[in-house]
Amino acid sequence: MASSLPQHHNKAAPFSSQPLQADLIISDSELNLRSTLFSNSPSDDGIRASTLKERNAMHASDHPLLPRLLGYAGLLPFILTAGMAAYDPHHGGLWQNLLNQYAAVILSFVGAIYWGLAMAAPLSRAQRNGMLVWSVTPALLAWVALSLPSLMGALVLVTGFAAQLIFEYWHKAWLYQWRWYWPLRMQLTLIGCIAIAVGNGLRL
Repeated sequence: MASSLPQHHNKAAPFSSQPLQADLIISDSELNLRSTLFSNSPSDDGIRASTLKERNAMHASDHPLLPRLLGYAGLLPFILTAGMAAYDPHHGGLWQNLLNQYAAVILSFVGAIYWGLAMAAPLSRAQRNGMLVWSVTPALLAWVALSLPSLMGALVLVTGFAAQLIFEYWHKAWLYQWRWYWPLRMQLTLIGCIAIAVGNGLRL
């Protein structure tokens, strides 16, 4: 015997797991609509709508102070060791080693950012796998650089930073929720590479 109970239909289809750029900028009116549609739903879509509203609110600050301060402060070891290598040639090898070691640490750091992003961002499987693979590549380049003489190691480090910046440029849409990130990364990369070049006597 067929049931006489009415059939329930979803008022809206759940959000799809599309690449990050698909969910980046959503108008307040759409977010309010989504929150209303899913307010009585047992699914987590209502929660996600709230999360997207919080993400949109983050966009209002294009230049957050703390990340910029930390980023610029991270340039100090680059500048200090490069300057000492240039003006203290009697201990140039020591300063070059310190400079390249710090650069290798930072190169590993900027690559590891994408390991965390791959775990947190709503990406497709192919995108996530590609991001995970890339996230360990800068660390491998840094390791190779430290195993080479200072000059050759410096070349590998500069190449690694350039490759990282190119990767980020190709995938800027994944980072668009942090509008300040790309301009800051360009500035930090440029200054860091100049410091590596000066400290090791390279000519870019």
